[in-house]
Amino acid sequence: MNPQMIEYIEQQFAELKNPTEAVRQVAYMRDKFKFLGIKKPLIKNVMVELLRQFKPSLEETVVLADSLYYKEYREYQYLALYLLEKSAKKLNESHLPMLEAMTLHDSWWDSVDSISSNIIGMILLKLSPAQRKPYLTKWENTNNLWLLRTCIIFQMKYKKDTDLEYLAYICEKLKYHEDFFIRKAIGWALREYSKTDYAWVENFVAKNQDLSNLSKKEALRITS
Repeated sequence: MNPQMIEYIEQQFAELKNPTEAVRQVAYMRDKFKFLGIKKPLIKNVMVELLRQFKPSLEETVVLADSLYYKEYREYQYLALYLLEKSAKKLNESHLPMLEAMTLHDSWWDSVDSISSNIIGMILLKLSPAQRKPYLTKWENTNNLWLLRTCIIFQMKYKKDTDLEYLAYICEKLKYHEDFFIRKAIGWALREYSKTDYAWVENFVAKNQDLSNLSKKEALRITS
């Protein structure tokens, strides 16, 4: 990896940091992470210029993202994820261990949802249900909150390609889970698929009246 890329990012972030905004961001994220106070559109601008200037290969991009992800400030994690999202269609099964490790590092909805739906989901879409199964089974059996959430929402962008058997299975398996983020994810995943087939979701909820109220409310909420 070209070390000048890291230097460039650090220089840009140093110029863009905003202590006032950082205080607001830290509070919004419940004091879980450190922030420089750089808003996401500006982080994306840094990414665009980085790619324009350095034109990194896929391998360089992956190595750079993996390095950025473990830096102190949350903005570096956001930039890492933007880079991987940009290359998501080129990533493959070999990148899943790295993405699993990212899911488990400084885990919160803002990072995990991006990794799950925008990156892991794009990789798993290339695999058959049988090929996906070992990964999903492993994540289910860890009982880690964020890997479970990944299992629920990785198909968010699949639309007609959604594996309905698995979606029904994972929602039914986790419907009694007490954590807010799991119950919300079940509703969110079902609502997203309802944009493709509302009747299927309506029928699923009718058959699973023991879903949490949060899951049911989210699932049946009609959005444009």
